[in-house]
Amino acid sequence: MRRYLGAILVLSWLVAACGGSNGGGGGGGGGGGGAGDLPTAPTVLFGASYDPTTLAVTGKATSIKQGSPIVAVARTFSPHPASDVTIEVGSGATNFPDRAASATDNPAGATLFAVDLSGDHLTPGTWVVQLTAGGRIVASGFLTVTP
Repeated sequence: MRRYLGAILVLSWLVAACGGSNGGGGGGGGGGGGAGDLPTAPTVLFGASYDPTTLAVTGKATSIKQGSPIVAVARTFSPHPASDVTIEVGSGATNFPDRAASATDNPAGATLFAVDLSGDHLTPGTWVVQLTAGGRIVASGFLTVTP
């Protein structure tokens, strides 16, 4: 069962990385000049900022220069109470303390979670951002930081 779930997770990462859907069909929008992208489940999308209403990411990137502003927005397959979801950020032996999302689409049962990583001052390398709920990873993504 673990191999099957792992294969699905890897496949979803590949589809997202190869430019599958940008998530534009999910959620139906909701007014405003909503430029930006939303992640597909179960991935994390990185960018320069996110819209506080729609959580759409602007300035989407998979690689950033050290010191640049960076946010992460994740989508899960199923809704979770925001209080049950933990965001973990790490690279090798460097792991930041677990945190809650800065914003969600619905605190009682969210599928979109956003966090600003700018204050972490990420150093060059590959960083993993993952969301866990109930002891399971529900979304994850990789970000490369360059000098």
